[in-house]
Amino acid sequence: MKKIREFFKIAKGHEIVRRYVIITSFDAALTILGIVMASFFAGISDPFHIILPSFGAIVALMVSGFWGAYTAETTETKRSIKSLEAHLMKKLSGTKFFEKEYQIVLIAAIVNSIMPVIVAILVLFPFFLVMTHEMEIISAYYASFGLMGAILFNLGIFSGRVSEESELKAGIKMLLAGIIIGVIFYFLAIAGLL
Repeated sequence: MKKIREFFKIAKGHEIVRRYVIITSFDAALTILGIVMASFFAGISDPFHIILPSFGAIVALMVSGFWGAYTAETTETKRSIKSLEAHLMKKLSGTKFFEKEYQIVLIAAIVNSIMPVIVAILVLFPFFLVMTHEMEIISAYYASFGLMGAILFNLGIFSGRVSEESELKAGIKMLLAGIIIGVIFYFLAIAGLL
């Protein structure tokens, strides 16, 4: 239990982890939005054909997220520790500082792989309701778009809060990315490409 509390304390307070929360959530949200938008304009009415490719994309994002973050942060951590060791003229392996630095690497990789799953479950939830006959497919699409907008907007608010800038402006900027994707898919549908 102590280890879990420590994990969340580091995750909440470290800039690298915060950065991964924003980047990965944004990537996952736009990836799923692309799949849902394409399905909407293609007239797909079977929720299974929306959920399956979405989870395929999310599994890929999970694996690449963990591997990419772990590799990148391990490389940077090794480099900074070697530089610090050269200045201090002593080895740091086995010290609390060394352990904490590598703990942050692991936490960043875990966060980078978990965020796509959280985003996917939230956005795809209406389609699960269609599978249990609790919602119509058209309502699920609109609910999914609404959830996506809320996620993007709140991600922007989080970004604004971290950077101590206008939370409203940051929220609108993130939401704008989703709107741009919607417009692109709309024109692709008009052109008959979907």
